[in-house]
Amino acid sequence: YTKDHEWLRIEGDQAYVGITYFAQSELGDIVFIDIDSEGEHLEKEEVFGSVEAVKTVSDLFMPINGEVLEFNEKLEDYTAYFCILSLGILHGANDLGIGKKTLHAHAFISKKWILLLIYVLAIFSVAFLLMQFPTMTLTLFVLFSAYHFGEQHWESLISNKGVFAKMFMTAYGMSIFTLLFSAHSLLVSDIIQDISNVRLSPTLIQMSMYASLAITAILYAIKYQKTFEYSFTLRQIFYLLVFFVVFNSTTLLWAFAIYFIFWHSLPSLVDQMNFLYGRTDFKGFVMFVKSSWLYWAMAVLSLGAYYFILKQYLVLELSMFFAFLTALTMPHIFLMYFSKKVD
Repeated sequence: YTKDHEWLRIEGDQAYVGITYFAQSELGDIVFIDIDSEGEHLEKEEVFGSVEAVKTVSDLFMPINGEVLEFNEKLEDYTAYFCILSLGILHGANDLGIGKKTLHAHAFISKKWILLLIYVLAIFSVAFLLMQFPTMTLTLFVLFSAYHFGEQHWESLISNKGVFAKMFMTAYGMSIFTLLFSAHSLLVSDIIQDISNVRLSPTLIQMSMYASLAITAILYAIKYQKTFEYSFTLRQIFYLLVFFVVFNSTTLLWAFAIYFIFWHSLPSLVDQMNFLYGRTDFKGFVMFVKSSWLYWAMAVLSLGAYYFILKQYLVLELSMFFAFLTALTMPHIFLMYFSKKVD
């Protein structure tokens, strides 16, 4: 143990370094681990990375001289799981409240117990379709999610009415997805094969990225280029470059979590607070949590049940997790689409 609350375990000519339980408890909720010194030879007491918690950032110091050989990627994955299961699931946990307001004109359907029954049936229906028709269901999920992500980014900038706008938003969302997929093409191929028994080659995944980016650029040039200033277009290109760098610099799960949480879930949470309560301040967030925490807890607990069901069909842990997200978020995507049609 060191004075910086790190531990060192030596095995042969290699050593493992971590932080103590006391350090973890003092930091609080850890949201990011940054190790940017792999392959470097560092001296004792030099900084080799950092741990970022909700309220602070703490440097990590080398306890001995040596070369940083490898970073435990499971740390990133555990952090990603935490972020997705907290804020990620929370942003879709108030769907019953949104459904009640969306369907307020239909008194019987808008009753909360009816909505809950319909919603649970929808989730189980998607899960059933995923097991029976995995290729079709997975393809539709990616397309609908692409539109959902694209709409979240562009709806405040352009109208989402008309086929052209929906094509553009879907193409933009597919650009994000395929940037992520191509950065981890082998693992993505394994996950798709595990779920659907269809294997996509890394080359095909990379080609789909080029095609999505090209279609997005063409559609933008046709209709929206003259709408915005040149600096705005450059900023959108810069965002895509940032996504490319981030997606290629970390694990698949953490890369997905970064986009899903910070670029989608948090803005969506603000939109839902405004839709439900007409406010986006801290009190609005507290109101949102109070009305959705039970459904959020049910969703997280159902992941455990879903795991026991899927583990007899799927091999990879990530396959089970993304299959669960598919079943859980498909109804949310449709509900958010129809909620935007309510004045």
